[in-house]
Amino acid sequence: MPAPRIFYLLCVTATLTACASGPAVVGSTGTDGKPATESTNTLQVSDIPIPAGAKLDPDKTLIMGANDRWLGRIVLRTDLPPVQVFNHFYNGMANFGWTLLTAVQGTPSLQTWQRGERVALIQTETASLGGTAATITVSSRQTTAPEASRPSGR
Repeated sequence: MPAPRIFYLLCVTATLTACASGPAVVGSTGTDGKPATESTNTLQVSDIPIPAGAKLDPDKTLIMGANDRWLGRIVLRTDLPPVQVFNHFYNGMANFGWTLLTAVQGTPSLQTWQRGERVALIQTETASLGGTAATITVSSRQTTAPEASRPSGR
């Protein structure tokens, strides 16, 4: 079976499994890592400081794994202004063991963090209907440099 077809089948299986298993509640957190008093999030993620009151966009979110071993993308919507959401992640990620690599505040704002063999990219921007959209993408860190393209010499 060709590799693209296997990848497609794995993605479909992961998506169907995620939909069928139902959400597990993990509460919102403040920058200190403690759960907020009210939770509207339904994530199986324990290593990202989710802003209190943020709502998950399930149509744009795809997570593989759980707790502090997940990979994928989380899209959140919140009524907080973009600067406050940027600062929430900027001040809170280190409490979860992440090390800041880069941060650029603008439109959109970007932060890149590393924790072990994973890298997190956090993008925050004004949402179309007000408030802020935050996209958190976590992937494995590449451990070897890619081979440079070389001319064939022909």
